[in-house]
Amino acid sequence: MLSKKNVLVERLMLLGFGLTLGVLLLVAGTAWNIAVPMAPTKSVDHTREVIATLDKLRALLSAGVPVITQQWLKEDDDIGHYRVARG
Repeated sequence: MLSKKNVLVERLMLLGFGLTLGVLLLVAGTAWNIAVPMAPTKSVDHTREVIATLDKLRALLSAGVPVITQQWLKEDDDIGHYRVARG
């Protein structure tokens, strides 16, 4: 048989579990609302930076200036190999 004390303990445990779950969902929702809007802004800014860099490279190439388009570093951080594009 269940006594009043056991029922009270079960209710308190359920109340504590429900409260903990509610706080967890509140924190997760707040974190989601903060993180999600930031992601598109970063990707848009990065895309604009890439486009600006490409425009600069096109201008240099059209003027006939050789441009390093790729470079690989050696283990000691010296430039080992590079690829040059010419206009």
